[in-house]
Amino acid sequence: MGTSLEEFDPSSIPFPIKKAKIFQLDSEEKASFDIRDLLPTYVERFSSNLRQTSKQVTIPTSFSVISKGELLELPELNFTEVKKSEVSIPRYTLDTAVTWENLTDADLDFLALKSFVYERLLLDAIHAYKDKDYRRSLLYTAISVETLAATKSDEAYDLITQNGDADNVLRLVSFSQKGGTLITKDPVYELLRSRSKFLELLHEIPLYIFGKSLIVDNEALYQKATKLYRTRNKIAHLGESHAGNQTTFAMTEEDALEAIECAMNIFQWFEVSTHFPIPKLSFVTGYSLS
Repeated sequence: MGTSLEEFDPSSIPFPIKKAKIFQLDSEEKASFDIRDLLPTYVERFSSNLRQTSKQVTIPTSFSVISKGELLELPELNFTEVKKSEVSIPRYTLDTAVTWENLTDADLDFLALKSFVYERLLLDAIHAYKDKDYRRSLLYTAISVETLAATKSDEAYDLITQNGDADNVLRLVSFSQKGGTLITKDPVYELLRSRSKFLELLHEIPLYIFGKSLIVDNEALYQKATKLYRTRNKIAHLGESHAGNQTTFAMTEEDALEAIECAMNIFQWFEVSTHFPIPKLSFVTGYSLS
């Protein structure tokens, strides 16, 4: 977990579950529900959050059996003979090793109902890449980019309409609804947004609301995004993209990786700085005691 037993003091770490009172009851309180009914929901959502915070794509998010146990004391460590042997561990395993910080962040995200769908979609793309399912990897990569662009634009729009447009970014107009309630919106943005597709979410929409466009800032990256968009359409309509076609990504390891890297660069352009380790064929050599 990244925390040694010597460093871990359960009493010094406020486990956030207590705030939700899901599993904590005072001695005189009686539960009006069976805690076991809540456990599967918590474990699955927690695991999904842990997958996102650690970026370890192989963490399961659904379970058929959940059991609990209690360890009263740690077993004694008794090495009668110590041998040092060389081992090679996949670098991806080390890069995504679950730390105590990942665990607490996953639990905090559970309580806050915090979920970045576009991150989970890109993790799904990386998982499919690891499984050599390049068709699914390309599809999820494209969906993650479109979801990211739409989410970031809508978040910025909602923030301005709710808190006021001090910088005069939008063309806000107030409308009276039935019952006298006033709503404020920008008809121009809403028209653009209703008609926007993949590429408009990278050019016209962000140019309108953020004052920047991917095609202006990084035309080469925009062209790769266009290639990703065409690939998604080919797979969606024909089941595959044409190998060797320069306008689409092929369903190969090399092209799937290039598509994922394209998505990660677009994430950075939208100022989402989360790092996504890639499960490449790379190993770290070390020594173990056995």
